[in-house]
Amino acid sequence: MTDVDKALAREAVRRGAAQKVPELERLVALVRERRPRTVVEIGTDKGGTLFAWCQLANPEALLVSIDLPKGLFGGGYSWRDARRFRKFFTQPDQRLYALRRDSHDPKTLRRLQGILAGEAIDFLMIDGDHTYEGVKRDWELYEPLVAPGGLIAFHDILTHEFQAERPVPCDVDRFWEELAPRHETAEFTKPGDDRGYGEWGGIGVVFKDAAPDRAASVQASA
Repeated sequence: MTDVDKALAREAVRRGAAQKVPELERLVALVRERRPRTVVEIGTDKGGTLFAWCQLANPEALLVSIDLPKGLFGGGYSWRDARRFRKFFTQPDQRLYALRRDSHDPKTLRRLQGILAGEAIDFLMIDGDHTYEGVKRDWELYEPLVAPGGLIAFHDILTHEFQAERPVPCDVDRFWEELAPRHETAEFTKPGDDRGYGEWGGIGVVFKDAAPDRAASVQASA
């Protein structure tokens, strides 16, 4: 990691990313190293992390945001926001598509496949529906589109406190606990940063079809 990674993570948070800088900067460093040519983000909200992915991706990358209007977990940017993302976030030769749709709808999957036109995803960020069933469905639908050696990141893998106060529980941690033992993974967490309302956050990364030594080295550097 570098000061540049930390600065970009801070800028993403300033632009509305609901992330902890010490966690996000580690993912930023990993994505910067890969320079992905194809990026898909499920759950964009205000666009903070999408801004970061645009800066980190290949200068000619294809990026797709999938975000549910009026979603229960903070989703729902406007068409005006989508135009702003395309105008101010992307590098000159990048292409950015904003799909204001339910990621679980088969029509959304087909639309994405049409945009990809046979290209595999290099980096998939899953940060949309945080229910157990919802995050599991996003994995089942979109993981097959990720290239061998690609990255799949999840946000909110830490156990969330005060679940009774939430209209819908955040259960990403339950799915992560099932998924992680079956794959090469890395975790970027700062549990003590609860900001007064309980434990939250945490980023988990799956290295698709990765060699064990590769994921282990990333975990050690975290």
